[in-house]
Amino acid sequence: MRHPLSCLVLSVLGVGLCSAVVHATDESMRLQQSASAPSVQNRIQALDDLAATQLATAGGAQQANLDPRVQQRWVSAIGNDRVDTLRQMLDSHQPQQLLSLTASNGKNALMVASKKGDLPLVKSLIAAGADIDERTRTNGTAFMFAVLGDRRQVAEWLLMKGADIQVIGSNGWTALTLAAAKGHTQMLEWLIEKGAETQIRDVYRYTPFMRAVENGQDSVAVLLANLPGTDVNAQDEYDNTPLHHAVSADDIAMVRLLMQHGADPEIANRDGATPVMLAAEKPTIQALLR
Repeated sequence: MRHPLSCLVLSVLGVGLCSAVVHATDESMRLQQSASAPSVQNRIQALDDLAATQLATAGGAQQANLDPRVQQRWVSAIGNDRVDTLRQMLDSHQPQQLLSLTASNGKNALMVASKKGDLPLVKSLIAAGADIDERTRTNGTAFMFAVLGDRRQVAEWLLMKGADIQVIGSNGWTALTLAAAKGHTQMLEWLIEKGAETQIRDVYRYTPFMRAVENGQDSVAVLLANLPGTDVNAQDEYDNTPLHHAVSADDIAMVRLLMQHGADPEIANRDGATPVMLAAEKPTIQALLR
């Protein structure tokens, strides 16, 4: 029977239902002798439903008691990545009153601390009850924010604490995609070592390698190009290859890299244009495509 545990939890929250729980428990025991089992079960279920309702509203009640100016300051600190403000406020207010407050996009204090590399604050927030798996409206996690900020130490600690390395954002990006697009080479090497998926495609059919090429991240592109599963001729939603993107950007170093790894300059995109055609007025790049 779960009532003693419910009583304990409710006592900690200060809801004040313990006497009712005990009374209902005693009553249900008496009813077992005089009523049918389904009747007893219905009463117990009703009690559990009431307890669940009280638990669900406890956090909201705590927020309601918090000065709106304090709430606004906390949310503003999240929106502006102010870890100093978050740390000071966490020390001077009840953490439970603050942790459920997020920016309008769902970004929370743990994500800010992770992105800025403030490991002591990350640990304090987790110890205070922050959810390591909480998501933004676009499915971003604290782990992804740590990767975005190139905060290896924080990312390692979060992973050790159970963070999911493979979470996919609403745009199809993973932590590894972020590292590739941002050019965080050492972070990328570590993610690969830890088993992060390297060939996943986002909603625009870009692979992490294609994102590296698109953003001119040479060192990351070299690393990914040398992985066994990387397709240097992969095509996005418009059938552009990495070579299309590199030629369009006049990225000579990237064009050279792609050609060295077997890129095909004659693949046409949806409009019928090939990298060779895009290089029509670019003699230096034309020479590399031969």
